[in-house]
Amino acid sequence: MASIFVLSNTSKLREGLIIADATLAELAVGQKITNPHFSGVTKSGDAFSISAEWALPDGVKPQHVELNKPRATISFQNGNTMRTNAGAGALDLVSSTAALTENVDLHTTNGYTATSSNLEVNFETGNITSNGPVHAEGPIGSIDSGAMELRQDLDVNPAGRAVLMFNNGVKLIYKPKKK
Repeated sequence: MASIFVLSNTSKLREGLIIADATLAELAVGQKITNPHFSGVTKSGDAFSISAEWALPDGVKPQHVELNKPRATISFQNGNTMRTNAGAGALDLVSSTAALTENVDLHTTNGYTATSSNLEVNFETGNITSNGPVHAEGPIGSIDSGAMELRQDLDVNPAGRAVLMFNNGVKLIYKPKKK
């Protein structure tokens, strides 16, 4: 069974879930969907997509979708891309959030990597949080912390600037460039 989930740039995740046939919708309740794909555009114009090995919606008009081995990609307008992988996850279609758990790995095209036990992405605000330990590395060094938050608040200011904060026991190792 294949399924495509389509999102517009003004709709919440839930409004993008389409199951066309009523009989098919009844069959989908409690059934895993193999290789699902969710995609859309943030309020700031960045394209995102989420796919998984399988998804398990909680009903015909789902509010919650369990994901196995989710993969997420965000393609930013500046040309950079961020990719994440996790062992498990879930979409909350009411609040437009995705929760990634179990060994979350994050990689960017500009040379940064991070690992965490969990990551929550809010598609309305563009905010990303991890309330567990985070280890990040990049061209200028590494950072370890007990938590991390990326705030964009796109729901208030779609052109807002992102602020990345690390807290709860931060250890920073800076590697200056050689001259």
